[in-house]
This record gives sequence, structure tokens and C-alpha cells, in this order.
Amino acid sequence: MNSNAVLANNSEFTIKWHASLRLGFEKRSKKTVAAYVKHIGPLRIQRAFYPEEDGTCHVYLLHPPGGLVGGDELQYDIRLNEHSACLITTPGAAKIYRSDCLSKVNQQLSIAAGAILEWLPQESIVFNQAISATNTSLHLEETSQLFFWDVCCLGRPSINERFTQGCFRQNIVLYRSGQAVIIERNRFAGGHEIFDAVWGLQSYYINAIAILTDNNNHGVASYRQVIEYSEKQIIGLTRKNGFIICRYLGNSAEQAKSIFTRLWQHWRAMETHRTSIIPRIWKT
Repeated sequence: MNSNAVLANNSEFTIKWHASLRLGFEKRSKKTVAAYVKHIGPLRIQRAFYPEEDGTCHVYLLHPPGGLVGGDELQYDIRLNEHSACLITTPGAAKIYRSDCLSKVNQQLSIAAGAILEWLPQESIVFNQAISATNTSLHLEETSQLFFWDVCCLGRPSINERFTQGCFRQNIVLYRSGQAVIIERNRFAGGHEIFDAVWGLQSYYINAIAILTDNNNHGVASYRQVIEYSEKQIIGLTRKNGFIICRYLGNSAEQAKSIFTRLWQHWRAMETHRTSIIPRIWKT
């Protein structure tokens, strides 16, 4: 019996992980604390870190299985109360493995008036033959502050593995005061012309986006000056409905994160008047 048949015959014995994590942050005295934490299944957070004098809460999301297979579903519900400040990242890349059925990641991030969320996870690696969907819903008020990035690698460039089979869907909807102001919907079907077309990914592996509030109307020009351009990537900056959107196409997740990190550092100084403290997990 060939390996594919063995996998098919044993698919019913594969453990499916359904996990959820609910977090509520609030400002207490001089620092932001995780006032509410509830988890079901293999989703956790490490103890919060406070490397900044203003009490910004640094939190690392943990998914012990290390990746998603068919049937897995992760649910995040993260809420920041008024004037709280939180930086959220992950210790490593998220892996979405090949499968014969759908895996899902649903993320709802709510930021109250005067609160600041920095959502800076490591990249997601979508293996060839994966079937998966990621849905992100961002809810902001007029004075909320947000820096959000999503770095997605379709296939594995290190071994020249293209995404020729499977399907990956990515939905990002950002609401301000209850109104949808940014809608990003992508569907990547393995082997589709979108991977090589000039209107698509242009044969690059990495598709990444950063969305940041521009409440002080600094505009696109302010951010262009901190980006290092080269022939090995495509970068676009636009402003829409009070937000700066940066898009990256390339072959290096580290390069994408480096560019987005410079944008984040500049944004911190311009929009929140704070210096940048790099999460120490990035250095390990």
C-alpha cells in the first residue's frame, strides 16, 4: 500500500484540535494587565512582560502543537479596554500542514477608545496541499491605535516547494466605530495563475500586509523614508480611510518582518510618542 493510501486510511484517527483563547486587558494604575484570561484546549499565554516604563503589556501567544492539520480550529478573542496598551507576538512561525480537510483560524481583536494594540506575530507557513482559512476581524474606535501585520508564506522557498495543490483563504476586515473601512479578501488555490501573474504574486512566495492607524495624518511620505527598497521585493504604501497600508511581495519572511519592524518603530515614535522595545523572544 502506498503512503498516500496509508494516510487516507488513517485520517479518521488524526487528533483534531479545537482551541480558543479569550483575553481582556485593562489599565490599572501605571500598567496594563491581563484582567481576564480563559482558554480551552492548547492555546496559552506566557506570563506578561513589562520592559517599558509606561507599563505596556508584552504578551506571547503559545500554541503547543506547533501547527495546524485538517480539522483543527483556533479561536482568538482579544479585547483591550480604554487606555490600555498591549504588544502581542508569537515565539515562532505558525505552520499549516498539508491536509484533506479544512483547518481554521478565527481572530477577533477589539480595541477601545484610547487603547493601543500592536499585533506582531511571526509568519505563517502554508505547506503545499494545505486546506485552510484565516479570518481576522478588527474593531476600533475613533481614538484607538493599531499596528497590525500578517506575513504569509505560500509554500516553502527553502526547498523550492511551490503551492501547487490545496487552498488558502485569508480574510481581514477592519471596522472603525462599527463601520467596515478596510476589507482584504484573498483566495489562493494551488496552481492558479494568481501565483505567477503580474496582477498576482508575480512568482514570489511571501505575501505580507501591515495596517497602521494614521490618526495624526502624517501620510504615506513619512513612512516611505524608512523603507529600504531593492529589486528583490515589491513594496507598496497607500493611505485609506485614516490608515496606512503596506504590502510586501518577496521571498524572505525575515526581510518582510525587517521592513515592517522599521515601519512599526517609526509609527511608534510618530503616533504614540514612545520608543521601541523589541520583544526579547525575537532575539532567541
